[in-house]
Amino acid sequence: MAIRRAFQITNPERPDSRRAAEIDIADHDDAFLGLYGQVVLNDVAGASHPYFYVVLVANTGFGLRDAYEAFEAPHDMTAEFKEQDSVEVLVLRRATTKTGGYNTDPAKASAILRAGLRLAESVAGGPQRAA
Repeated sequence: MAIRRAFQITNPERPDSRRAAEIDIADHDDAFLGLYGQVVLNDVAGASHPYFYVVLVANTGFGLRDAYEAFEAPHDMTAEFKEQDSVEVLVLRRATTKTGGYNTDPAKASAILRAGLRLAESVAGGPQRAA
């Protein structure tokens, strides 16, 4: 596994509000489009708070829904699955409430990244190799 490239996505109103990195999983199936880690800065009462999450992306029909259904998120982590356009998307992030959880400390960010890497490595080879 290697980081293929890091790139920046910017918000025109706040150029430093978002950062993302793509992590290349070795020997991945062509339908597995990648694992992405992203940090968004949330402004609360004039202070910026980093919020980190990872996203697995694959072509529709790849089987990320099966990985989502089998994934047992720790009590303080949330997994979400959706299909949009022609891709499947699986997001791992810190659990939030209406009033809290919208910042991610370095230890929690590391745990989210490790969970995303484990999940990506288990599915990136495709459904036939994930079993």
